[in-house]
Amino acid sequence: MTSRHSKVTALKGFTDTLRGRSGPDYSTAKVQVPARGEEYEWRDYVRGKDLARHLKDKQDILDELTKPQAAGRDQSDQISDLVIKLVHEKLLIPADRKFKKPKPGKKKLVKWPRTLKPVPGAAWDEELFYAFSYDKPTGPMFYLLAVVVALCVLAVPLFPLAPYPVRLAVLYALSGLLSVLLGTMLLRYVVWAAVWLVSGAHFWLLPNMMSDDVPITQLFWPLISFTPHSREDKLSSFLVRGGITLLLGAAGYGLYVASPDAATVKAGVQDAKDSVLAYFVSAFGCQPMFSVDGIFVGHFGHPSIALKLFVFSEAHCWELQALGCLW
Repeated sequence: MTSRHSKVTALKGFTDTLRGRSGPDYSTAKVQVPARGEEYEWRDYVRGKDLARHLKDKQDILDELTKPQAAGRDQSDQISDLVIKLVHEKLLIPADRKFKKPKPGKKKLVKWPRTLKPVPGAAWDEELFYAFSYDKPTGPMFYLLAVVVALCVLAVPLFPLAPYPVRLAVLYALSGLLSVLLGTMLLRYVVWAAVWLVSGAHFWLLPNMMSDDVPITQLFWPLISFTPHSREDKLSSFLVRGGITLLLGAAGYGLYVASPDAATVKAGVQDAKDSVLAYFVSAFGCQPMFSVDGIFVGHFGHPSIALKLFVFSEAHCWELQALGCLW
């Protein structure tokens, strides 16, 4: 009994390492629970190919947990025996894709499917997927992140009370991050459209960035992907690309002709600025003090909000700095 318990403990310890830093790549999917009909549970899983590649570099573990190699028995037999033991001890669940056909518009099956169905009685097969039957053990980093999340939750309602430089720094940091993400997305589509219109090929920067089929750690890898033009792809034919190029050219020319001149744009910006100032005057009871170049300057008398209006007449720009409870 003690010997069996020690073997199970060793197998469990090895299974835990599969989701460690030195383990194979793994993802998360909905795995069907046969005993509960159509009910699914989210489980981590590894691909059979990745598991085999990982075990080939762990000869010492294979020798420890399985019978050693001998005449007519090689490393592949040890890998098969070890995985079968893990399945027999209900540490791993062999599973396969629920949907065997590519998604509409795709030519290949995704590398990491989001839905799996168990394969009862399955033996070792590199083409299968192996889901973990239990949640990943929590480590010190989990508790550290939990404390950080709790502090962030407490910091959100206290944010209006933070010093003005802190709020401004957070605003700039979030605006910068949003600008980088939106700029990267725009650059991806511009590069893809340019390459597609010229050659019909599909060239993507950060191809997994908008994918929901890969874990978050793989969203920015690989850096590029390239699919040559195929004659079977009728949507990328020369006529289709030529027609779209003409439409884009006509739309761009129309926008250029109909666009206002610089003086009109400047007048529109000035009108928008005046309307914002008028709103603060009506909403917060601003009392006039003086005017510079026709721009109203004053102070706001709302009891719960203190505002300062800075006007730079030379540059014709203004800034509202909110203090107190306005943010």
